[in-house]
Amino acid sequence: MSRFIKAKSLKDPSLNKVDNTVTDTPLKLFSMYRRGDISEDHDENQRTDPDKPQFDGVIFRSGKAVISWNTEAKSVAVFDSFEELMKIHGHPEDRYGSEIMWHDITEER
Repeated sequence: MSRFIKAKSLKDPSLNKVDNTVTDTPLKLFSMYRRGDISEDHDENQRTDPDKPQFDGVIFRSGKAVISWNTEAKSVAVFDSFEELMKIHGHPEDRYGSEIMWHDITEER
């Protein structure tokens, strides 16, 4: 008799579907800097030195984008696309002096 009980999966079954939109586009790495003064609406837990990235990110082959905050309050966020990420954190009016630095990576084959 097994001491392990077969549990029902709590995952959404749609998460197990194969994504046929995955391409051969390599991963893209980037960092977002905030060069301007953001102290008006960000406290010390939400900002970094202007010479250090506020967050780092990766865009996966599927198009999903993930960022990891470098601020005192650490967290990770996942977005359906880089465009969705920029709708929230891009600040198109550029009041923060935002700058994206793309990192050159090469894949080993």
